[in-house]
Amino acid sequence: MATSINIIAIRAPSLLNEERVVMRVLEDTQVGNFVLIRTTASGEDYYGGTITKAFWFQDTDAKIGDLIILYTKRGNFSKKENKSGTVSHFYYMGSSEAIWTRGNTAAVLIESKAWFGEVVPTAEQEDEAL
Repeated sequence: MATSINIIAIRAPSLLNEERVVMRVLEDTQVGNFVLIRTTASGEDYYGGTITKAFWFQDTDAKIGDLIILYTKRGNFSKKENKSGTVSHFYYMGSSEAIWTRGNTAAVLIESKAWFGEVVPTAEQEDEAL
């Protein structure tokens, strides 16, 4: 199933300061509708097993041709306009160690326009609800 953002490559695996997932925007979209997960892989076509990391992108509008770059390291969101008129959007997972290893990990991009969440209550809130 096609999404409006595609993963192009995982660059510099195992090198924390350079390690990143590079994606291209295929149609105008809201980046906050996407979650990238790190999972186990076996071969080139099998993704599955345990999800060991996840990154939910902050709400940002992106246009066709823009690049989405997700670094593993710590940093702050930023944007840069390219000579072509497209924009590179830089995101950071905030990890203190490299997470992409050759041959046994995979990046999977999930698009979700609808979701539901529940905050775990504090002990005091739970007691009040009883």
